[in-house]
Amino acid sequence: MSSSFLAAAFLLLAALSCHCHVARGWCGLGVNYGTVADDLPTAARSVEILRAAGAGAVKICDGNADILRALAGTGIPVSVMVPNEAIPSLAASPAAGGRVGGR
Repeated sequence: MSSSFLAAAFLLLAALSCHCHVARGWCGLGVNYGTVADDLPTAARSVEILRAAGAGAVKICDGNADILRALAGTGIPVSVMVPNEAIPSLAASPAAGGRVGGR
């Protein structure tokens, strides 16, 4: 597959997952950033695409260090998902500082 096709597919999926976070004081494109696919762009290129698309927030399904580094300093809010069974131990951890929780 060509990179332009993948970029177009990525933007289409991003548009389909659009949602608005009015409660947090901003409204924009919310993107679920998945990594289960072939021939994905690099993390740095993905962030360029996210910024060009006007992403207001990103949700990633794991703590991929390359993705987190690429998003660092962009000002884009990031949510990192964890498996349900890990939530109780994370919530009890003093390192979480009360930041682990539900909606």
